[in-house]
Amino acid sequence: MKVIGFDHVGGPDVFEERTVDTPQPAADELLVKVIAIGLNNRERAERAGEFGPISGFTVTGRDIVGTVESVGPNVKDFTPAKSSPHTLKTATQSMS
Repeated sequence: MKVIGFDHVGGPDVFEERTVDTPQPAADELLVKVIAIGLNNRERAERAGEFGPISGFTVTGRDIVGTVESVGPNVKDFTPAKSSPHTLKTATQSMS
C-alpha cells in the first residue's frame, strides 16, 4: 500500500510517497482503506520541526475518511465496507 510522509523536517517539499506492506489488524484494531486525508496544524508543526527532530519515517495524515477493509476479532462497532470519517490517535494506526 502507499503512504505519504517525511523522514526529515522542512517545508511541504519533504513529503514523499512510499510503498509499504499492508498491515493486518490486531485483535482490537481495524484496517481502513483511506480515501482522503487532512493535514492538521499539529502535523504541519511536526513536519516543520517545531517539536524537535524526528526519528525515522513519519506517516502523516491522521484525519481521514475511508472504508473499513478488515477488523480484528474484538472490534464490535465497525464492520468491513463501512465508510466513516475518523481521527486517528497515531499515524501507525493506518498507513494506507
